[in-house]
Amino acid sequence: MYVLACTVVVIGGYRSVTQPSVAPIHYAETYFSQETASQTPTNVSSRVKLPTIHIQHFDGNYTEYTPFINLFSSIVNRDKTLDNVQKLYYLRSFLRGEPFDIIKNLPLTHTSYEEGLKLLDERYNNKYRITNEHINALLDLSSMVKSSPQNIREFVSQAKQILAALRNLGSNVDNWDDILLCILTRKLDAYTSRAYQLDRKADLKPSVHEFFLYLEQRALALENAEPIPTPTTKSRVTLSIAEATPEDCIMSILQGSKAQTLHL
Repeated sequence: MYVLACTVVVIGGYRSVTQPSVAPIHYAETYFSQETASQTPTNVSSRVKLPTIHIQHFDGNYTEYTPFINLFSSIVNRDKTLDNVQKLYYLRSFLRGEPFDIIKNLPLTHTSYEEGLKLLDERYNNKYRITNEHINALLDLSSMVKSSPQNIREFVSQAKQILAALRNLGSNVDNWDDILLCILTRKLDAYTSRAYQLDRKADLKPSVHEFFLYLEQRALALENAEPIPTPTTKSRVTLSIAEATPEDCIMSILQGSKAQTLHL
């Protein structure tokens, strides 16, 4: 939008009016200044970009619910700088599949955040099911086909993670040595199983802790016993050929032909 502006000049009792000029009015700047002046602290905070938070998405796997909700609670739920609407936004962004469908229709209000947490907890905080899932994972551990340091360490790591999860759920796994050893020793390859039975003390009751310690020591011993690769002479031969000049090749051929003639 434009307005007309003119200038009146008085000279010797006579008035002179200059030609009007057109001056634009920048309403965008005026509106922005008015909006900024009247803006409340709440509106300012709502326009601030939320920080990026990286948490592994939860897709409905029972064994992953407890680690997910504990990590979310530590990073987002206990953050006093975030209001419930922002926390609900974060919660929805970390869910996939069925968990997202459970809360996707909740309105973005302060009360919806607590309602969303309650719905997820009622659906997935099933300790009986979670415990069974971990026990099934222990029973389904892959057997070691070859006794290599990498395979042994991977086997020990997976078994320890499962037992730690069961312990956090309240299961008294420290009194399951007999059952656990029966399950775990059947997963070993023939050579490792035979070596374990020969090295352990037969007059003492074995424990899971000593079993893991033996496997870790065996992995370290196998790793230290691996031969160190030595450089071959192939590279040096190739280097000598590459450094030879055409004149050297011709002289070598002539000397070879001369030596063959003398031999004949």
